[in-house]
Amino acid sequence: MYMAHLLLSLTDGRFYTEHTEVLGSTPAEVFAKAEKEDTPRHKLQVYKANADHRLVSFGLFSGAGERQSRYRQTFANPAAYLEEAQQYYHWAALFGHCLPAKSQGLALALAKIAAHFETYCTVLTHLSATYLQLMPRLSSGELFHLERETNQAAQPYIQEEALNRLLDAYNQWRVQGTPESNQCFQDACARYQQVNPAFDPSCFKKGIAE
Repeated sequence: MYMAHLLLSLTDGRFYTEHTEVLGSTPAEVFAKAEKEDTPRHKLQVYKANADHRLVSFGLFSGAGERQSRYRQTFANPAAYLEEAQQYYHWAALFGHCLPAKSQGLALALAKIAAHFETYCTVLTHLSATYLQLMPRLSSGELFHLERETNQAAQPYIQEEALNRLLDAYNQWRVQGTPESNQCFQDACARYQQVNPAFDPSCFKKGIAE
């Protein structure tokens, strides 16, 4: 499920728009970005984003020619960057275990990827060989169905992530009580309702009104 969400975020461009500020090309840069904020959540996000970036760049886009990632072309030893990805997943999982219980699912998923990293690399290599080579031959209708199926597979994780952000925003508003934090909370409610139409914001009406 984690990989489905990651691949979906790459297809619609969200991955790079959301993580550009925390991506680093060297271990020193990644470490510096992780140390900008002394919170487990920030460090988790930095190491997770850089692990995802390296895994996709060197695991999925590992072919020659136009299918080779620009990031991969910059460096001489792709294996070293996959080793970094595995280490970053491990660190992200450790910081994830420092977060509240609702974040433990993500921490466990990251730990699983770190522990079985070679298996995930093999799966991505298979996807690259099977699907990316087929892309030029797929019709627009087939592409639509492939994207829809990927999106449906990723929905549970997307919904869980939106709920986590909603609860974080609610807790932050309850602590700060500022108009800005209240607006962030209402925005989070709206985003969660988009992925879960059955959600009833009225359960938070008292908090919003105060």
